[in-house]
Amino acid sequence: MSHFVERRSPESLQRRALDNVARLLEYNRNAVAQWAASAPPARTVGIVGAGSMGAYLAAVEVQHGVPTIITDGDRRVLCRLGERVADELSREIPAESAQERVDHLLTTSISLGPVLRSDLVIESIVESTAAKQKLFAEIEPQLAPEAVLLTNTGTISVGRLAAALREPARFCGIRFCQPLRQRPLVEIVRAPKTSDRTLAVAVQHAAALQRMPVVVSDGPGFMISRLLIPYLCAGVDLLSVGAPPAAVEDAAVRFGMSMGPLRLIDEIGLDRLLQHGGEVSPMLGDKEPVYRLLVEMVKHGRTGRAAGAGFYDYPHGSAVQPAVSREAGELISAAIDGQENLNDHALTMSLILPMLIEAARMIEEHRVSDPRDIDLGMLYGLGFPPTKGGLLWWADNLGAARITEMLRPLPRFVARLEPPPLLHRLARSGGRFYGSP
Repeated sequence: MSHFVERRSPESLQRRALDNVARLLEYNRNAVAQWAASAPPARTVGIVGAGSMGAYLAAVEVQHGVPTIITDGDRRVLCRLGERVADELSREIPAESAQERVDHLLTTSISLGPVLRSDLVIESIVESTAAKQKLFAEIEPQLAPEAVLLTNTGTISVGRLAAALREPARFCGIRFCQPLRQRPLVEIVRAPKTSDRTLAVAVQHAAALQRMPVVVSDGPGFMISRLLIPYLCAGVDLLSVGAPPAAVEDAAVRFGMSMGPLRLIDEIGLDRLLQHGGEVSPMLGDKEPVYRLLVEMVKHGRTGRAAGAGFYDYPHGSAVQPAVSREAGELISAAIDGQENLNDHALTMSLILPMLIEAARMIEEHRVSDPRDIDLGMLYGLGFPPTKGGLLWWADNLGAARITEMLRPLPRFVARLEPPPLLHRLARSGGRFYGSP
């Protein structure tokens, strides 16, 4: 942690930060209660798509006592689904109880009809606009009159998907955060024509699953990915200017992040990040969304933890911590383009400030109704340290003027992220994100 941050982070500041976290939780509870007054909750849930995410969603629904019916075009997938859901549930409750809940609450169907009679239908198929819109054209006429339709997309504009619907008012997005078992935040994504009633049903349902729903407006990366991609890309960028991988990870962990960017990239999957970043980054004005290092690692089969190898090695069946990979180190060395000597403070700020810049842009674009939603997303969707109170709360305590000064000496990839007008206005006026105009 930098000397500057240490001076500004005494125990009293940490207590204030934790007090702010408590206020954020209360704010979210009140928001959920307001939405709950707008519409009755969903009693039954249908899921279309029994892949890994569909199976996880089914397990969460069953865990919380929700009668769930799921369909998939592959009979073999459906035949194994009960076992997969019970296995997922057994991570949370005893195996015997998990199987009982699956037997009692989960139904599979090879046809769409029974699924579409549910109060709430979640689409969780392949990430393809054409495939999703084709499915919606088929299922929309069969939905129950008061049913709402949710898409679990992580990369496609919800508004674009809604354009194919006759009743876009009853359609919105629902996005669970990775790693799924560790992040309670759920994004409820509002498209331009989504009704308040639809949002109310979605928010209530996420809360009933003991998740933390936050409503965000449709846009590139929604909220979580939009804030996450700058953090992950900054980690890769630091490697390209000669920063050692361990120093990059240590800088993030010392600041308090739950996981360093390279470890998190492994968890997400390098191939998935390349796809997602390639789709989102150009819409955010980044003309360099594809990183040669990630491409080379994918070519070498190092696609992340699921493959047993990414930036780290993950020995099968081993209880030891993942080891930094020699092969990954060789690929990193080959990808270095220039050298910059960065101290601990510069490393840390190179990871954190790109997220702050993107958060300020989101506020300017009215992607969230309240800056506190961004801090909830950072804390409960991205593992930002509670002892910092939230990204914007932390920034307010530094001051916008100090932040703009801190940006100037950072590496070129951070410098190209020009602070948005909001940050400059706050720097001139001494204003704050919390309560700023």
